[in-house]
Formats: sequence, C-alpha cells, structure tokens
Amino acid sequence: MQQTQQVEQLRRERAQYDERVAQEKADADAAAAREAEEASRAQAEREAAPAKAPAEAAPAQAPAAASETYTVQAGDTLSGIAEKYGVNYMDIARANGVENPDLIYPGQVFTIPG
Repeated sequence: MQQTQQVEQLRRERAQYDERVAQEKADADAAAAREAEEASRAQAEREAAPAKAPAEAAPAQAPAAASETYTVQAGDTLSGIAEKYGVNYMDIARANGVENPDLIYPGQVFTIPG
C-alpha cells in the first residue's frame, strides 16, 4: 500500500513539474514574440523617418555604386554578414540605423554600403 501511495505522489509531482515547464515555455514564447514585434515596429519607424534635408546631407561625392541588400536569416550576425561582403560591420550598422549591432532579427533587410 505504501509503495502505491509513493508512486501516486511521484505522478502528482511530475504532473506539477510538467505544468510549470509548459507555463515557463509559454511565457518565454510570448516574451520572444513581443520582442520581435517591438523590433519590427522600430525598423518600420526607422524606414518611415523622413530623409535629411539637402542642407543637412553630406557633401557631394561621386555617385555611389548601386548598393546591395541582404535579408537577415536566423543565426546571422552583423559581423558575419559584413565578412561576406568585405565591409566593416559598423558601416552596415550605421547605414541601416542599427543602434545595437549585437541585436539583429531574421527578416531585417540591410543595405550593404559600397
């Protein structure tokens, strides 16, 4: 009889543990979704920001070559992207208004400076 009670107690404890793990995963998934939404919104705001007025623009230079774009994939890093294109990762960050070069998201489209 005592062994049966111990088994039942272990089953209850396991069920409680499984519920806690499921709730923690749901909470983490919700937090990740909120962060992705915030990043997407911030990117859209940066893209919608008005361009600098001509008086504020950089001095005239020779026409730049057509810039390439790159869409961030899961697992990409800014330094890895920069290495592919032979440019400095901070140049990509500056060209695209990235405030934290360690925080990029899949789906972001970066202009690669020439």
